[in-house]
Amino acid sequence: MAVRWVRCLVPFQTLSKTDQQLLLQESWKELFLLNFAQWSVPWDLGTLFDSPQVRERLPDDATTNLEMKTIQEILCRFRQLSPDSSEVGCMKAVILFSPGN
Repeated sequence: MAVRWVRCLVPFQTLSKTDQQLLLQESWKELFLLNFAQWSVPWDLGTLFDSPQVRERLPDDATTNLEMKTIQEILCRFRQLSPDSSEVGCMKAVILFSPGN
C-alpha cells in the first residue's frame, strides 16, 4: 500500500527511476511502519510477540526485544495523535522526501 501510494505522487513520478528507487530504499521501513499504524487495529504487540508460535520464529536477543517495544510505543503514540488522512499523507511525504532521517 505504501509503495502504491508513493508511485501515485506526481512529484515522485517526475524523478528518475534511480532517484525513485533510492528514496524508496531509504524510507521503506518508516513508510511501512506509518502505514501499519494507520491501518492496524489497536493491538497489544506484547501479547502477540509473547505467543509461543511467534517467539520460536524471532531471535531471542535484547535488540529484538527493544525493537518490539519501540514499535509498540510508536503505535501507541500514533493512536494518541489520531491524525486524519491528510495529516498522514503529509507525514508520508516528509518521510519519503527527507532521506537519511
